[in-house]
Amino acid sequence: KADDAEINVPDSYLGYSEADFVRNIEELGLKASKQTQTYKSSKYKTGTIYAYDSTSDGIRFKKGDIVKYWLVKNDEQSSGNDEVVVPDIYLGYTESNFISAIEALGLKASKQSKTYSSSKYKTGTIYAYDSTSDGIKFKKGDTVKYWLVKNNDQSNEIIVPDTYLGYNESDFISAIQGLGLNVSKQAQTYKSSKYQTGCIYSYDSTSDGLKFKLGDTVKYWLVDNGDSTDDTIILSSLLGKAYSYALNYLNNNGLNVIKVEEYSSTVAKDYVIYMSPGVGSSVKKGSSVTLTVSKGPEPVATASILAPNFIINSYSTTSFEDTKNGLITYFSDQGFTNVSYVGISSTKTVGQIESVSVNGNTGYSAGDYPLNTPIVVQIVSTRLN
Repeated sequence: KADDAEINVPDSYLGYSEADFVRNIEELGLKASKQTQTYKSSKYKTGTIYAYDSTSDGIRFKKGDIVKYWLVKNDEQSSGNDEVVVPDIYLGYTESNFISAIEALGLKASKQSKTYSSSKYKTGTIYAYDSTSDGIKFKKGDTVKYWLVKNNDQSNEIIVPDTYLGYNESDFISAIQGLGLNVSKQAQTYKSSKYQTGCIYSYDSTSDGLKFKLGDTVKYWLVDNGDSTDDTIILSSLLGKAYSYALNYLNNNGLNVIKVEEYSSTVAKDYVIYMSPGVGSSVKKGSSVTLTVSKGPEPVATASILAPNFIINSYSTTSFEDTKNGLITYFSDQGFTNVSYVGISSTKTVGQIESVSVNGNTGYSAGDYPLNTPIVVQIVSTRLN
């Protein structure tokens, strides 16, 4: 039967956010069960996955089985270096384009049930959402709430708001394309006492009496003040963007790139984690922008653990302390750092190893495990008559 088919649970989810882990487990047809015990980690952030049952532990899973998991809980507070800026440019976006933009920032989008009517935006587009300009601070993995427009009419007309004046050109293009429209830059430029050279001076919008449908083109005109601001670029957000995209954007704007790489458990390999100067900064052409790019999760150091029966037969003695000291030497030599030795009462001989648990599993398979893997050894300390 299909339901009897064995399901492989890979060991590649360490460091995942809890929500992403649970989603992956449920997509396998299994159920996730959070355990109360938590662990400190120098590799993973608080709230991410420290350990979980997997096929490599020797456990066999079938549809509907439960996968136990343990979370990281560190004492230290976040340094704030991973703050994500959510710009206020997505109003009127289609829902799918909005979600794509938010997920590209390393965040999650959460649709709220309440809807609003709008004279500016069509049904199903973004009416409001949490953003940095609201005073909210976001970090990778945080959730952005959003609300949709629901009007009485079901017109396919796309509303182009008149709120993009003064935008830098790249952000304007992103906003218009997010509505499902195309853009066309016009050759004529205009001077402005309000906006810098290279920003949006004017563009076609719904308030001009124009009607737009999916795939239509929006014409726009730029500011050219004929001053030194010709050499000034206002940086768009590159956070969460592919490095290749960011490099192309900066080079096309006459900027140099300094690439710094670091490990990240939350940002995919070759995607931008930080940028300096930051989003919205004004920089001169020819200057440099530093991009911190993810190398992916840091490789986890591992060592071998013998099979439970082999450990029990090899290290059990007739003394609790002798057994414990022998195990301490064994696990320390291997490099394991999260080992607990628990004395229990039993009818067995004092010093006998009752069980060895790896990641909460006494039936684990011999093999390589991360050095911070939780290991619990039960040793008989008192013999019951």
